[in-house]
Amino acid sequence: MGEGSEYGVFKQDEPLSHLWERGRGEGSFNMVMPDVAKRFLKHMNFEPFVFYLFSAILLFAGMRVITARNPVHAALFLVLAFFT
Repeated sequence: MGEGSEYGVFKQDEPLSHLWERGRGEGSFNMVMPDVAKRFLKHMNFEPFVFYLFSAILLFAGMRVITARNPVHAALFLVLAFFT
């Protein structure tokens, strides 16, 4: 574990100071998102993509089960939640 985690995008011991650069205003920092997005997408495989996709569908279906006014729609969203 001293070398850092192999499962995340960043190693545990890696300093994240290179992700921030000085902004134009006093005391403001702007995050360099394109570099972070490229590094994240480089490590994104098929399995994590499917996991995050199904988890987003499950969260959406779960919220719709609770907030649906029509009981039939709530039951259909519940079935969707069960199949994901």
